[in-house]
Amino acid sequence: MIRSIDKLLPLLIGGLAFLLVTGGILIWPSNIAWLGTGDPLQHYLGWAFFRADGWQWPLGLNPRFGLEISSAITFSDSLPLLAIPFKALSAWLKPTFQYFGLWVLVCFLAQGFFAWRIASRFTEDRWARAAMTGFMVIAPPMIWRLHGHISLFSHFLILAAIDLYLASRERRRSVAFALLVALSVLVHAYLAALVAAIWLASLADGWLTQGARLRTCLLEFVGTVGLSSLAAWQAGYFSVGRGAAGGGYGIYRMNLLSLFDSDGWSYWIADLPGGWGDYEGFNYLGLGLLILLVLNLPFAGAEFERLLHRIHRSPVLFLAALGLTVFAVSNIVGLGPWNLTLPLPRQLDGITSTFRSSGRMFWPVYYLITLAILIATLKHWGEARGRWLLGLALCVQLVDTSAGWVFRPRLTSPASSEIALPMKDPFWAEAARRYSKVRWVIPMNNSPHWAMVAAYAAQNGLSTDAVYLARISPDGLIAAVEKAREALATGTYGSDSLYLLDDGSAKLARESLKAGDMLATIDGFTVLAPGWMGCESCTKTYSLDLSRLYGPTRLNETLRLGKGSGGEIYLGAGWGEPEDWGVWTGADVARIDFAEALPQHFRLTLRAQAFGPNVGQLFEVVAGDAAVPFVLAGDRGEISVELRTGHPVSHLEFRIPMAKSPWELGINSDIRRLGMGLESLRITPLDR
Repeated sequence: MIRSIDKLLPLLIGGLAFLLVTGGILIWPSNIAWLGTGDPLQHYLGWAFFRADGWQWPLGLNPRFGLEISSAITFSDSLPLLAIPFKALSAWLKPTFQYFGLWVLVCFLAQGFFAWRIASRFTEDRWARAAMTGFMVIAPPMIWRLHGHISLFSHFLILAAIDLYLASRERRRSVAFALLVALSVLVHAYLAALVAAIWLASLADGWLTQGARLRTCLLEFVGTVGLSSLAAWQAGYFSVGRGAAGGGYGIYRMNLLSLFDSDGWSYWIADLPGGWGDYEGFNYLGLGLLILLVLNLPFAGAEFERLLHRIHRSPVLFLAALGLTVFAVSNIVGLGPWNLTLPLPRQLDGITSTFRSSGRMFWPVYYLITLAILIATLKHWGEARGRWLLGLALCVQLVDTSAGWVFRPRLTSPASSEIALPMKDPFWAEAARRYSKVRWVIPMNNSPHWAMVAAYAAQNGLSTDAVYLARISPDGLIAAVEKAREALATGTYGSDSLYLLDDGSAKLARESLKAGDMLATIDGFTVLAPGWMGCESCTKTYSLDLSRLYGPTRLNETLRLGKGSGGEIYLGAGWGEPEDWGVWTGADVARIDFAEALPQHFRLTLRAQAFGPNVGQLFEVVAGDAAVPFVLAGDRGEISVELRTGHPVSHLEFRIPMAKSPWELGINSDIRRLGMGLESLRITPLDR
């Protein structure tokens, strides 16, 4: 009976935490209401396209979700571990089906199971084990991931690796470790890296301090790497080539104060100032653990001696913990709002660009610190008093950190099996019967309205390049962009595709539109439907709302071009997405378009800067017969040029000397072909 209770209690704790945090309704397979926005929608749509497509090789490829820029099911974070087997069962599943709620439940249960196993290695007291398990199942860095990173919620993999490390000190668990690393690969790359770090530490410590034979360790290494590589291949990890890297290392770091920074997860402890990307390094201990830490400060000397002993027994594990901590902190070391930037050797670019969200790498260390605090409490206060201290601190921890459960209303929202779309006009249903693909022009990862466009495509059995993926193929995207620009220039489009255009592309498409093709505004989208005007079965034609595309010619006013400034309407073809400060060019030529003709003699004042190799080079602005060169510095500043158009014109054209992407220059993974950054412009008429 006692053994049965010990087996059920950790699962009961995990199950209660699941109900308390999530409400439980998300487990229903047909309920996708809680997956309707942001990253959760990315996960669901990746699965929806994967499920609807035929089998590929490797199994995890997902070409309909991204077309030329597509990658694989792993890069929409759609849990290949479940996506692949559920795809095999797809014929027996309901049309709307999600397994992410089930996975969240599994994570809570498994977190409780492995936390209990670890606690059992340090205490035989059932209620002390229960309290230690309670701390683990509501660990803030894990619960935080319910904001949307469902695969990253799988912290039980880290606890399982720690448990195997402790078990391997008695006897090697080679097969179990190999399976755990491979399993982690099929969940998420970051978790696979963390589990692999613990496994490698176990392997090295086994050889150095526990008498494991070198030959046995080498066989385990080869077998584990081989099995996990096979899993990575089948999940589609290698489908993006050089696109596995990404920018942001040093931004998405762990601040040195992260353990004490509540970041909104406490009713009593204030947030601490920090960097913009420090949320990825969120590792708040919680008030309950902090109280226990303070209570154990008088025993710091004894704990330091114990630490030295543990380092002697497990040197590589502590080196791994130190390395993960240093990597998590990154080369831009943050102490609250203050930063110290250290040089980063170029030899590390491969790993830092692949694991750019470095703050996550601290998670194993977080759990080791949590364990150390809990174990120290039991040791120094005695199991009888320690049990009560743990229980009371757990209650404080639960109340304190529940302040951060702001995502709960989304998880508990009324169940629904549909995603509400803005595409209400009958055109969309008719277009879905006529075309097999829907494309966004200009194609990009995380394109505007990608979620609604992709959801429309999924609901109607279409393929799409309107996607949001963790990694893409840079070469594939560059080729897709060039193909789209050529189509806009020539007016030649694929007859199997429906095109949704950004405003700049719509202006170009209007100039090259061919007879038979329809360019129209429908439900707020600018649509180009090849062959629609010549389609006898198509029931209706639509018109283009020009007021959405062209702004009035404003003279003697500064036109700001940043996001939300109102000046975006003037951006024609060749620009990237506006940012808060302004906008970068994204091609060799970029246009500014106006509804009315410009003065035939005017001064153009720009506040702009050049990117990289364009600094000091000759740019050119063209207006009618006038083509005037100018030079820009690497910092934003004002320059003025005088233009005489010779005849009425309604647009300006900027020609970029050397449009290059940061990716081409080896700076980071940004593949936008940048040249000029433009904050604002001003047109001042001059006397003839």
